[in-house]
Amino acid sequence: MFLFSSIASAGAVDPGDLNNVACEGSKVTLRPSDVLSRDGLLSAKIRYAVPPSAIPNGQEVGQVMLVIRLQPGGGSVLATFMEARIDPAQQGDVHIPDPGIVSEAPLIQFDSDTPNTAFPIDTDIFQTLIALPVSPASSHLFDTGLNAYYIALTLNTPTGPHPAKSFLLPVVSAVAIATATG
Repeated sequence: MFLFSSIASAGAVDPGDLNNVACEGSKVTLRPSDVLSRDGLLSAKIRYAVPPSAIPNGQEVGQVMLVIRLQPGGGSVLATFMEARIDPAQQGDVHIPDPGIVSEAPLIQFDSDTPNTAFPIDTDIFQTLIALPVSPASSHLFDTGLNAYYIALTLNTPTGPHPAKSFLLPVVSAVAIATATG
């Protein structure tokens, strides 16, 4: 059995990406653009704080799933459940380059562009998909007293002469986490 915690009620859009997104109700949509980017992608990053009450302190990351409701359209959606380590010296299972700084580590990641995903992803309809922890994070314990958690959501779509999979732009309507209970 899993307990679901809704996260995507209020997110912070990176300042440089404000013109790239449209928000309507619970949906965040990448806006169309005629601007050609250097890397051939139009993107926007939104970060959603995960409140400490949404994660059972001391629970293994392997008992948590990232749940996302999306329509990738002609682009892609990347969602990463991140841990910001306020006290990196106390973490032993993930390499930290400099223990004197706040560092971040991905715990769970979903990429709609990843081939061979467990679920076929239809580009033109909304669907709810899940992501499981990335190795070696599955045995890592949540510590809400020493760390902060957030979900980084990136919407991407090709610009210029690249053929898109669909004329629809990427949209996300919900992001949540589900934790195993009893």
